[in-house]
Amino acid sequence: VLYLIVGEGPNRKYLEDLAVSLNLIDNVIFTGEVPDIIDYLDLCNVFVMASREDGGIEGFGIVFLEAMARGKPVIGSRHGGVPEVISDGVSGYLVNPHDVYEIATTIIRLLSDSTAAREMGASGRKIVEFNFTTDIIAQKLLSTLNDTR
Repeated sequence: VLYLIVGEGPNRKYLEDLAVSLNLIDNVIFTGEVPDIIDYLDLCNVFVMASREDGGIEGFGIVFLEAMARGKPVIGSRHGGVPEVISDGVSGYLVNPHDVYEIATTIIRLLSDSTAAREMGASGRKIVEFNFTTDIIAQKLLSTLNDTR
């Protein structure tokens, strides 16, 4: 397994030290800031972002939509706006972000079953195409604005 950590954050030094101490430095790549995440999404087999609410609420999780649009199965936290995006068991899985065992076994399940991963990725792509395109979001917004008048 090759684990990409894309972007920057206050925990980077801690994560680098952890990768070294666990002798996993050859399996972890820290990309730093990237101009466009799409190329990195195309590289992955599974997109995982198990954000914790103690760092603030994940308001909606647009990065999950980006991964789903690329046909990737996704794993995210069961809090904030993430459950509005991930259809648990259909486009990916929702996990307890504090349960390392649950996160690990969910990742292993997807990496071990390429058929299920591919089906979830295809389902996620359909969810984005039918619910989250720019046109559909604009229509929903206009409808909501008209309803409030």
